[in-house]
Amino acid sequence: MPVVRIDDLDLAACHFIKIDVEGMERQALEGAVETIRRFKPLLYVEDDRAEKSDALRELIDSLGYEMYSHRPQLYSAENFARNPENVFGSTVSLNLYCCHRSVQSPIDPSRFGMHRVARPTAELPHMT
Repeated sequence: MPVVRIDDLDLAACHFIKIDVEGMERQALEGAVETIRRFKPLLYVEDDRAEKSDALRELIDSLGYEMYSHRPQLYSAENFARNPENVFGSTVSLNLYCCHRSVQSPIDPSRFGMHRVARPTAELPHMT
């Protein structure tokens, strides 16, 4: 599968970016920095790799975003197939809902059980 940076798409508009790329979320965002700076889209980013979370959150913070932890359960009784069997137990998906600090969020994150993530304090190596 060819890899294309979001910035290389030369988008005329961008309102929302969802990223779930199995541990490569920071790299995907790095390929979208100019698009993110230009349009300030909402971001919904998987954050399930503890060893990569600090660097991911530092990048999102540096782009001017407030972050909210969103942990929806994997199973929903209202699933597409209406399957009543919950094979996931109480497992949740670990994500960040992010809204640029200069933009009013179109939703109230607390209404969806989201909690604000404190801004990172650790100094991380500069991106190359």
